[in-house]
Amino acid sequence: MTKILESKNLVVPEAIGIVYSRDFRNLVKQMIKDYKSLIGIYRAKKDQIAIDADETAVWAKLDSIEIWAKAQGFKVKNKHISSTHSGYIDVFIPVKSAKAGTSKWATIRVGDHWSKQDKIDYVMTVSPNSTSEILLKKLENLRETSANNSNYVTELRKSIPRQTTAAVWLTTDIQDRLELLGKKWEERFAVWAETQSKSVVRRVLKASDTQIKRALIHFYSGERLELIGQVIPTPLKQSMKMHIIENVSLIKSVQSQYHERIVGAISRSITNAGSIKSLTEEIYKYGDMSLRRANLISLDQTRKMYSNLTIRRFEQVGITKVKWLHTHTKETSRPYHIRKWDGVSGLKDGHPNGLNGFIFDIDNPPVIQEATKTQPEIRGYPAQLPFCRCIMRAVIEE
Repeated sequence: MTKILESKNLVVPEAIGIVYSRDFRNLVKQMIKDYKSLIGIYRAKKDQIAIDADETAVWAKLDSIEIWAKAQGFKVKNKHISSTHSGYIDVFIPVKSAKAGTSKWATIRVGDHWSKQDKIDYVMTVSPNSTSEILLKKLENLRETSANNSNYVTELRKSIPRQTTAAVWLTTDIQDRLELLGKKWEERFAVWAETQSKSVVRRVLKASDTQIKRALIHFYSGERLELIGQVIPTPLKQSMKMHIIENVSLIKSVQSQYHERIVGAISRSITNAGSIKSLTEEIYKYGDMSLRRANLISLDQTRKMYSNLTIRRFEQVGITKVKWLHTHTKETSRPYHIRKWDGVSGLKDGHPNGLNGFIFDIDNPPVIQEATKTQPEIRGYPAQLPFCRCIMRAVIEE
């Protein structure tokens, strides 16, 4: 009869994950603080809207409006397009003032942006998605119904939206600041990800080696265990390399996703004339999401690294079997991980009735998450699934 010996529990070094999480969250906090500067810019520039429009299309619209305005007997000036494809045309419309017998000129600037600082009555945007005929029709209808009085400008304010297209470019100041922030933090996250990932993998491997030596000291000679700290076999090197690549990618994704969400939030705020309060709330919301994700990545990656690197070390010293143990933590537990193994099922096919206490071959890991209607089953080792805090023991047969 085969005698089975079990090592001491091999526990994930949570301290490494906690330090990793702290440093990662601090980096994310610095990024969020930097992006909050956009709120001040938006507050100052929120009434400026820029539209990406083809230069030829802008000129065509300006020409159409100029012809219409002159036909109405209005004065026109300042028709031009800037280097950034910003198109303007000032149309001076006579309106009656409050004082009887007097009149004044109300200015309508038809262009691709509008600011409260402009001392004009109204700015109508030139939208790439709207034809000149549509713009002229709006002008004609308003001209006819307003009867040449001050209600004309008021009706324009209500009837012609400042922005009617989804092809929005942010105002120059915000767009430039966003581009600078994107480049700055993309570079910082890339550098930090490389150095941090290599450091964490080395620390996890060292912690794993220490625990393995302590757990197997009663089964193996000191000379045999000494190899664990001195020799890194090819499978272990490959596993370390893959963990570094995966970790770098996950760290960088936190920055890229946050940046994309902030760009989207500001775009929506401008398009829908959103308030500073709503934009601020979105920026804070996405910041909290990024912090939570950084924390999840840190802890889960540490646990996954430890599990995989420990398994590779087991192979190095000739251990072929592992026992799965559930730790009953307060975090979200999976019923399948908690359920006690019956001692029989799953030995060949890796489908035990429960994982807690299950002994399996390293080269035939069990199902750790059962298949659903939309996802296939997942096989692996303890602590490899998100939030999994399960541990393992080395099993030796005599």
